[in-house]
Parts: sequence; structure tokens; C-alpha cells
Amino acid sequence: DLIEYEQLEGESQELGSISRQTIKQMGVSKDLTVTLLERRPPELSISHYEGAQAPFTATNTFEDLGDGTTEWTAVLEVKLGMLQRALELALKPLASELTKRNARSFKAYCEGLPD
Repeated sequence: DLIEYEQLEGESQELGSISRQTIKQMGVSKDLTVTLLERRPPELSISHYEGAQAPFTATNTFEDLGDGTTEWTAVLEVKLGMLQRALELALKPLASELTKRNARSFKAYCEGLPD
């Protein structure tokens, strides 16, 4: 869950911009530094996240399905350390559930935006 957002460098959604996001996961607050690597509105956004237990890059793709709905696909690239690699089988379901929960939160956020 996103608790706080602060733009540190550049403008929001500007290539190379850096922001700080305070999130809460499983009751623990963490500060993430987010760098926007690529942006092609409205269909593509790629950002790199530092500050999580394992840094990751998220590629978000949005496709207009033509019936008033949009399909969102998120692909996370995570480079695991040695200890995390040993726990990979346990971490995959946890990451999958976290991604699903974030998708539900993002959907609720989008549905709450004014037309």
C-alpha cells in the first residue's frame, strides 16, 4: 500500500525522473527510490525500484481492449542474492500474491478517479 509519494528529481512521468515512495508491506513500512527508465504514454512504463529487499525493474504495459476496459500486464525482473535464491520457491507465491494485491489496489484507485 502506498503511504507517501515525493518527487525528488525531474517532473512526474518524465524520463529519468526519481521519486521516493513509502509503502507498507505486511505491516512494515519501506522507502523505495523509483527511477523512470522508459515511458511511452499510454501503453508502456518501465521503472527501477531500489530499497526493497531485492531491487527490481517493473515493466507495465496497458492495452485498450476497445470495450471500455484496459488490460494491465506487469512484469517484474528481480535479481536475487544468494540467500534469496535459496528461498526462491517460497518467495514466488508471496511475490505473486503481493502483485495481485497491488493490482486490486491499483484497479480501485483507477475506478475512483474522476471522469
